Amino acid sequence: MAVFPSVRPRLSRLQFAYERVRRQARTAGLYIELVLDPDAYDPPRHYAFVLDHEVTDEGGTIHVASELNILRPEQVLGILYHELGHVIDLAGLGAEFKRVYSADEEIRADELIRDCFDVEIFYDPDTMIQSIQWRPGFISRPPGLK
Repeated sequence: MAVFPSVRPRLSRLQFAYERVRRQARTAGLYIELVLDPDAYDPPRHYAFVLDHEVTDEGGTIHVASELNILRPEQVLGILYHELGHVIDLAGLGAEFKRVYSADEEIRADELIRDCFDVEIFYDPDTMIQSIQWRPGFISRPPGLK
């Protein structure tokens, strides 16, 4: 696997999104690393993942597929923010908000992003791909969506 900074320029949309999400992670005291991983692409809607054992209280690694770059910028950001939500959750930072989060870890990741960064994650009802930009018909994550 290649570490993100060494990837080719064709991934500029992903690089822009990574820099934005990385800066926000730093405001929460977390370091994140993006790693290109062909196993991250599982059509039709999976482009990234986080492995529990790669997260510490200092941050973690988000595995991404190069195919992520074909999506709209707001979708790339939605996916990366969602995965950052998992890093925040696994690092134990959600406790500082003193509220009860969903038992569903996928919904909880989105709730944590909303509370940490005031960023709402929406889902395209046709593809169930995340986005940070609302469009007519977009919804919150449905329970049980994997």
